[in-house]
Amino acid sequence: MTRPLADLVAEFYETTGEFDPTELYGRLLAEDPLHRTVYGFYVVSRYADAVALLKGNNAVRTPPPLSQEGSPEDRLNKHFLSRMESPEHERLRGLVQHAFSPRSVKIYTEQIRAAVTDCVAGAADVGTFDMATDLARPLPLAILCRIFDIPVDERDELSDALSRLILAYRPAGAPPGTAEVADESAQHVIDRLGELIARRRREPGEDLLSSMLRAQDSGADVSDDEIIGIVGHLLQAGTQTTRILLTNGLLTLSRHPDQLARVRVDRSLLPSAVEECLRYITPARTLAQRVAIEDIELPSGTIAKGERLTVWVGASNRDPEVFDHPNTFDVGRSPNPHLTFSTGLHFCLGTNLARLEGRVALSTLLDLLPDFEPVESEITYGMEAPLRPLITSLPIRVPRR
Repeated sequence: MTRPLADLVAEFYETTGEFDPTELYGRLLAEDPLHRTVYGFYVVSRYADAVALLKGNNAVRTPPPLSQEGSPEDRLNKHFLSRMESPEHERLRGLVQHAFSPRSVKIYTEQIRAAVTDCVAGAADVGTFDMATDLARPLPLAILCRIFDIPVDERDELSDALSRLILAYRPAGAPPGTAEVADESAQHVIDRLGELIARRRREPGEDLLSSMLRAQDSGADVSDDEIIGIVGHLLQAGTQTTRILLTNGLLTLSRHPDQLARVRVDRSLLPSAVEECLRYITPARTLAQRVAIEDIELPSGTIAKGERLTVWVGASNRDPEVFDHPNTFDVGRSPNPHLTFSTGLHFCLGTNLARLEGRVALSTLLDLLPDFEPVESEITYGMEAPLRPLITSLPIRVPRR
């Protein structure tokens, strides 16, 4: 007996751990592309509807369901670039976007390659390493912290606090006390970054945080709270996206040996392989909720003023109207206009950096590990895996020296 679609959507939000959304995506796209959930908000799944929403200006983002106005979580989150609309978004994005241009991020190529090489070299002595904890987690964090010149001994604690905030976005299934954990974590981020700003004012450098403070001193319209929000957002979004790309990308390639063989033989496929990993995996399967500030006319129907909605980018990336054989993993797929990095005003600021990290890291791993093998039985997923397919442990067998 076919389960009601509403039950499957609820299971998606309430499940903790691994969740394969392929069937759910297909049914949403075919049966109910503007699906009203049991939680009262709409799920928008079709590609054309998603693009119309993301490029439009008729919906604004709402706080996480567990957030209380004026709470530490709210004070931090409201200054995330992903929550801001025009003209504030453009004002603040302009302060940092130069640091994430293709030319600016290219300088990290050798650092990425060296980090992967060091990780694998040490693993060869013991015959295994954990792709998630030994490489995918620390690598993007190290690059971003270098951009802001965040001390090494402060990175992990700051990253952990930002990661805990993600659970506050769950409309259902969040464990008791999540709001309290989110507030405690947000206050930690606010305090630590506030201290870093104070130190950087005393001892400025050539990092991006110093650049923002110099702009502030020169009259730029930006507050310390906004600077904290920008840094916090980039650390949270930038580390999570690349972390998921690296772990799930390597795992997906191993589960498609024919596609892995294509990349091994022809490294010119690496850029398209990374793009296909981003489409097929979709590191952030759902985007933050929005509220319609007027009636919204979409290709699939109308969403009335005042209704809440969210875009399921993971489903949009499997829309057969845009992608041939959408459930097939094809490292040579072209064109590949996936929406993983969103589009319109909120097109991901760190796109160039994430792509570089993915290409260089995967290329180096394939060079160094010709016969790598994930230990499938020991893979573990984070609680937020339905929303973000975050692998917390991915052991890789490495030939011993």
